[in-house]
Amino acid sequence: MFKILFGEVQQGHLARLGYIGYSILLEVLLLIFIVAVVFAIGATEHIIGGDLQQAQQQLTDNFSLPFSVISILVLVLIAFSSLNLMAKRLRDIGLSGWGFTLLLVIMSILISNFIPGMVSTGFSLLMTACLALIPSNTFKA
Repeated sequence: MFKILFGEVQQGHLARLGYIGYSILLEVLLLIFIVAVVFAIGATEHIIGGDLQQAQQQLTDNFSLPFSVISILVLVLIAFSSLNLMAKRLRDIGLSGWGFTLLLVIMSILISNFIPGMVSTGFSLLMTACLALIPSNTFKA
């Protein structure tokens, strides 16, 4: 699993079902991380006696630097593995892996910054659907 998520950066390929499965796995891991953070805030609030502001202040005083480092590390790892999966899937389709990945990321950033509303969400969904549905070797010359 780690080899697929973090390894074979230059030459790996990933079929449709594998791409869908590993993408769902990354989403679940991100959701678990978010739920753990919310649970920690709620548990601290309960221990202190129901004062949310005091709980947030205590968490900030005691855990701000380690939590920030761990959060950034987790988010960078999830982002890298997601981009690596996308590059592998693009290579399997027959396109340049990291070249098209960077192009899609830049297009997504531009669309989300300059076009308001649901267009950026629609673009992301369209991109994900295309990666999940286009068969292998479609664009091979």
